[in-house]
Amino acid sequence: MKILVTNDDGIESPGIHSLVRHLAATAHEVVVVAPDRDWSGSGAALGEFDVDRPLPVQRVEIPGSETVPSWALAGPPAATVVAALLGAFGTPPDL
Repeated sequence: MKILVTNDDGIESPGIHSLVRHLAATAHEVVVVAPDRDWSGSGAALGEFDVDRPLPVQRVEIPGSETVPSWALAGPPAATVVAALLGAFGTPPDL
């Protein structure tokens, strides 16, 4: 099963790092896509999309989970989920 891990606290939050380290030890395929900064309290925010100017995304490494594909998206939390569901980071997640 492919599991998407995201949050509204940003890619650098200790909570997402801990969760990813634990999930990396399972048999599941894990992908991380989170905002590039803290968006606490804005979990459902989508922001505005411009198809001619995609949201910037950067590959990152989560300490202790270097084999897990992890991305920081310069946009609000819900945009990370929409991008993943549309296949921006490989096949869409199951969960």
